[in-house]
Amino acid sequence: MRKRIGLKLFMCLVMFFMVTFTLIGNVYAEIGDSGVVLENGEETTQNLLGGVTLHEQDLKFLWDCSGNYYYEFDTQYLETQPNSEGVKIVTWSYRNEGEWKMAGVSDIAANFEKNNPGWIVVGGTNADFFNINGNGAMNSNAMEMGELIHPRNIETNAMWRGILGFTKNNELITGIPEMTSYYNIHVYDNKEMSEELNSIKITEVNPSQVSDTGITLLTKDINQRWDLTGCKVVVGYYDVCRYNNSSGKHYFVKGTLLETRDGAANERPQAIDTNNEKINEFYLVSKDGSLDGIEMNSYVKIQRDYVGKYADVYNSASYYWKILDQGNVLFEGHSDATKKQEYIANYPGCDFSYVYAKKSRCLFGVRADGSYVMAVLGGTSTEGPSLSEAAVYMKEIGCVDAWDFDGGGSATLVARDEMGYMQTVNVPSDAGDGTERRVGNAILMVVRDPGFTCYKKNSTETSVMFNKKTDSEVFEKMENIKITINNITKEVANDQQTVVFENLKPDTNYQALIEYTYEGENYSSTMEVGTKYFDPGYKIQSDSYGFTFTRFKDNDVIRIKQTSISVDGKSYNMGNEVKYVIDDLNKDCEYEIAYSYTAEIIASGETFTISVPVQKYSTLNYELPQIKIFEEGRKTDDKLRIKYEYSDYDELVVEAYLSLNGKKIALTNKSGSYTFEDLNFELNSYYVKLVLIYLVNDFEEELESDTLVYEKPACIHEYDNACDKDCNKCGETRTVEEHKWVEASCKEAAHCSVCNITEGDKLPHTEVVDKGYEATCEKEGLTDGSHCSVCNEVIKVQSKIEKKEHTWVDATKKAPKTCSVCGETEGEKLKGCKKASVLTILSSITLLASSLVLLRKKR
Repeated sequence: MRKRIGLKLFMCLVMFFMVTFTLIGNVYAEIGDSGVVLENGEETTQNLLGGVTLHEQDLKFLWDCSGNYYYEFDTQYLETQPNSEGVKIVTWSYRNEGEWKMAGVSDIAANFEKNNPGWIVVGGTNADFFNINGNGAMNSNAMEMGELIHPRNIETNAMWRGILGFTKNNELITGIPEMTSYYNIHVYDNKEMSEELNSIKITEVNPSQVSDTGITLLTKDINQRWDLTGCKVVVGYYDVCRYNNSSGKHYFVKGTLLETRDGAANERPQAIDTNNEKINEFYLVSKDGSLDGIEMNSYVKIQRDYVGKYADVYNSASYYWKILDQGNVLFEGHSDATKKQEYIANYPGCDFSYVYAKKSRCLFGVRADGSYVMAVLGGTSTEGPSLSEAAVYMKEIGCVDAWDFDGGGSATLVARDEMGYMQTVNVPSDAGDGTERRVGNAILMVVRDPGFTCYKKNSTETSVMFNKKTDSEVFEKMENIKITINNITKEVANDQQTVVFENLKPDTNYQALIEYTYEGENYSSTMEVGTKYFDPGYKIQSDSYGFTFTRFKDNDVIRIKQTSISVDGKSYNMGNEVKYVIDDLNKDCEYEIAYSYTAEIIASGETFTISVPVQKYSTLNYELPQIKIFEEGRKTDDKLRIKYEYSDYDELVVEAYLSLNGKKIALTNKSGSYTFEDLNFELNSYYVKLVLIYLVNDFEEELESDTLVYEKPACIHEYDNACDKDCNKCGETRTVEEHKWVEASCKEAAHCSVCNITEGDKLPHTEVVDKGYEATCEKEGLTDGSHCSVCNEVIKVQSKIEKKEHTWVDATKKAPKTCSVCGETEGEKLKGCKKASVLTILSSITLLASSLVLLRKKR
């Protein structure tokens, strides 16, 4: 028994000195090098937005020399790319209006995104120690996106307490910050606080009496009333008002200035939130005109401010011990009482209980290349690594400096998965069911929201699709959008909803760079996108003396150009065949088989080669049935004789048959011939094959021969018309247009406009009479006729009637010669008797002569 105890003690001492000298020498840089941390499983990694990588691994941490040497814990950490400008380190506490609130890290991350549109959380962990049994406020100061929401400064114990500050450019500043002893009013023209218009010093906050000079801030947090008679009061409504009375009064207020009025006695700001009314007031009060320059509707932020080297800090969180300093592990030797007392002496007044305690840890580290690490080491509130072991871990994952944050049962690490959902990566122990415990604040890795999603479910083997987000005004106002993948940049219209990149390699991840302008500011984000795996569907089937390779899948986008196979180092060339048989191996032997295939992206002509790792396959320890002969023996007009032979040395075949167009003809012998009769090769096609059904390990397998094909002669088809489907010779049905009937009319019968066949008769005409007229002596007449009013076709033709002859009536003294039919006249009227005319003439002559005689006698 003594020998066993002595040997165990000796081994413990050896382990202790090995670990101690290793720690002092600082020669380790990978998991396991120190002996303090050992691998207990394979590490897995996942690439997230902005180039952030999530690492997960089960590890063993050295406990002590009693009982078990190592305890098993899970570990997770997030890391940024070196000097990454796209990923910002921010801190955040849950924002509501009037009070501190504790929440899980996932809820805090969601609240950050709600209050900072256009930013998205990649991952994070809980940060500061906080008032867990009170209002949840942090123990030390914390700045969140430029807002010093908790200005309490711990200026003592600087050797183990301090602040990690991050500028807008992600520069890390550490130590105890200096800050103003007074509060400032930072004045902006809008709620986005993009441009500061003015900064005004505040004299006092919630004093017992309002100051006679300067500006006094009054909030709803002090249970008293003030006499504001004679004061000018600017009333504001706050969006956030924080108050913490731990070791002094600490405030933060931001909101909108709404009205100016005269003060009255017995006043205090109201904070009322009911179903009917919501009043959240703060007052700025002055007696000497200090408020005269402030305009109403201005947006203000009232806080103390960092100064000195912390002046440019935009986010900050407090740490509780630095654990790794320039590669040196601090506080090692926790199981060595002498070493422990030495550290206590060197750090008088420090709280070492947390240093040597065993519990889960939240850690922050910096690598030499400038990348940041957020880690959670598994455990509970009472089990887990000490800070020295945690420091060793941080060093072995590459950090040179590291700090401890809040831990124990609340230790939580969250990360956004490829579908955009925030996941709790570890299993927080405090709740018992793995849910997140409520904490005071979180330290987060955030990126500018790229404004697009690109999920693998929408990808193909050679393309990825980006879909623009539409759930925020930020995304609607994105301009000058560009997306770059694989050195190919596409400019995207402001209202374009989808962007597709094609001709990419299968099963490949790409870093996509998304750049855009929002409200005059240029932003860029990176996200990992990936194509789907291309699987040609190779199957390797064992045979008795080799293997059969079969490729089952084809692709319209990618084609296989070459497949190379290696069997125990011997090469075989499958080419681009879909089936390849190797039959020169030994029966009942194990072989190492690897293969690779070269494929071509058809659109681009780019080729790629994928190698499938070595796997072990065995040839069969029995001989499979084989078809030796299957061929045509003789063929006549109506008969077909088939010759066949198969081997079945191990009597595996349970059924063998010939198949003729699906009809089975059972075979009783392993070789022979069979004649099919009453065939008609002119009218029918025939397909013949040999099928063997055999049992392997009580499972039925099937072996088929090649098919003998006898196609009927090609028919010179005859059809009645262009719409006839069935051939008049062979009856084969074709696909043609249906009849398109044109209705019957009085011009033509109903007919098909495609094939012109007719059906039925024409419709009868609708007759209309064409009226004629009688002939006269002057013009011809016309008989009655008729035509169809629908088609205008003449039904009864009209005939001409010749002109009539004149019927003359002799002239009279009253009328000339006249036609009694048409009234036409000819000549003149009659003039009286001819004798009377002569007598009249003679009488006139006689009278003239008598007149002449009388005239002479007078003379």
